[in-house]
Amino acid sequence: MRGQVEVNLRQPGRDCLDVVNLRANGSGTASLAEHFGALTELREAGLVQHLGLSGVLPEHVAEAQTIAPVVCVQNFLRPGLAPR
Repeated sequence: MRGQVEVNLRQPGRDCLDVVNLRANGSGTASLAEHFGALTELREAGLVQHLGLSGVLPEHVAEAQTIAPVVCVQNFLRPGLAPR
Protein backbone atom coordinates (compact mmCIF):
# COMPACT_ATOMS: atom_id res chain seq x y z
CA MET A 1 0.00 0.00 0.00
CA ARG A 2 2.84 2.37 0.83
CA GLY A 3 4.29 1.83 -2.65
CA GLN A 4 1.02 2.88 -4.27
CA VAL A 5 0.87 6.06 -2.20
CA GLU A 6 4.49 6.88 -3.07
CA VAL A 7 3.74 6.40 -6.80
CA ASN A 8 0.81 8.81 -6.47
CA LEU A 9 3.04 11.31 -4.67
CA ARG A 10 5.67 11.26 -7.45
CA GLN A 11 3.18 11.79 -10.28
CA PRO A 12 1.98 15.24 -9.18
CA GLY A 13 5.28 16.05 -7.46
CA ARG A 14 3.74 16.41 -4.02
CA ASP A 15 5.00 15.61 -0.54
CA CYS A 16 1.59 14.65 0.83
CA LEU A 17 -1.73 13.44 -0.60
CA ASP A 18 -4.81 15.30 0.63
CA VAL A 19 -6.99 12.19 0.94
CA VAL A 20 -6.68 8.48 0.20
CA ASN A 21 -9.72 6.21 0.05
CA LEU A 22 -9.45 2.55 0.95
CA ARG A 23 -11.50 0.68 -1.63
CA ALA A 24 -13.38 -2.38 -0.38
CA ASN A 25 -15.75 -4.79 -2.06
CA GLY A 26 -18.81 -4.17 0.09
CA SER A 27 -20.19 -7.33 1.66
CA GLY A 28 -17.26 -9.38 0.31
CA THR A 29 -14.87 -7.72 2.77
CA ALA A 30 -15.09 -8.97 6.34
CA SER A 31 -12.71 -6.53 8.04
CA LEU A 32 -10.84 -3.41 6.99
CA ALA A 33 -8.63 -3.25 10.07
CA GLU A 34 -5.38 -4.45 8.50
CA HIS A 35 -5.54 -2.23 5.40
CA PHE A 36 -7.03 0.81 7.12
CA GLY A 37 -4.38 0.44 9.82
CA ALA A 38 -1.70 0.54 7.11
CA LEU A 39 -3.20 3.75 5.73
CA THR A 40 -3.24 5.16 9.25
CA GLU A 41 0.51 4.55 9.47
CA LEU A 42 0.97 6.48 6.20
CA ARG A 43 -1.07 9.34 7.67
CA GLU A 44 1.05 9.32 10.80
CA ALA A 45 4.20 9.37 8.61
CA GLY A 46 2.91 12.54 6.93
CA LEU A 47 2.37 11.03 3.47
CA VAL A 48 -1.44 11.33 3.64
CA GLN A 49 -3.51 14.05 5.33
CA HIS A 50 -6.94 12.39 5.49
CA LEU A 51 -8.43 8.92 5.10
CA GLY A 52 -11.65 7.85 3.42
CA LEU A 53 -13.48 4.70 2.38
CA SER A 54 -15.01 3.51 -0.86
CA GLY A 55 -17.41 0.65 -1.58
CA VAL A 56 -18.10 -0.15 2.05
CA LEU A 57 -20.94 -1.18 4.29
CA PRO A 58 -21.99 0.78 7.41
CA GLU A 59 -20.21 -1.73 9.65
CA HIS A 60 -16.96 -1.07 7.75
CA VAL A 61 -17.29 2.66 8.45
CA ALA A 62 -17.88 1.99 12.14
CA GLU A 63 -14.85 -0.33 12.29
CA ALA A 64 -12.58 2.16 10.48
CA GLN A 65 -13.64 5.00 12.78
CA THR A 66 -12.31 3.02 15.75
CA ILE A 67 -8.88 3.07 14.05
CA ALA A 68 -8.68 6.63 12.66
CA PRO A 69 -10.98 9.49 11.59
CA VAL A 70 -12.85 8.87 8.31
CA VAL A 71 -13.39 12.11 6.38
CA CYS A 72 -15.35 10.75 3.42
CA VAL A 73 -17.25 7.70 2.19
CA GLN A 74 -17.72 7.12 -1.53
CA ASN A 75 -20.41 4.56 -2.30
CA PHE A 76 -22.87 4.03 -5.08
CA LEU A 77 -26.38 2.64 -5.09
CA ARG A 78 -27.10 -0.16 -7.49
CA PRO A 79 -30.52 0.02 -9.20
CA GLY A 80 -33.12 -1.77 -7.12
CA LEU A 81 -31.16 -1.68 -3.87
CA ALA A 82 -32.29 0.48 -1.02
CA PRO A 83 -29.78 2.04 1.36
CA ARG A 84 -29.47 0.38 4.77
